[in-house]
Amino acid sequence: MYVTLVRPSAAGTLDQAPVTVTITTATARNALVVPVTALLAQAPSGYDVEVAGPGNTRRWVPVTPGIFDDTNGLVQVTGALTPGQRVVVPAS
Repeated sequence: MYVTLVRPSAAGTLDQAPVTVTITTATARNALVVPVTALLAQAPSGYDVEVAGPGNTRRWVPVTPGIFDDTNGLVQVTGALTPGQRVVVPAS
């Protein structure tokens, strides 16, 4: 693999340096994403997310995980979740 700088002048006098390379193996456009920590595993299989509604009501929504973004801690989901809904993320 060859890595080249977009702005070579930014390297100054360096002739070598350690780098981190991230390889993207999949992409999704217009995807719904939630924090991975919002997923709740259900027996015997499947996942839910808890959605916060009006008046602090909460309900469980089944979702299917897709592509995981390990760098940002996000996961693409499909299911009965719509853009703008607030998902509950457990406190650590």
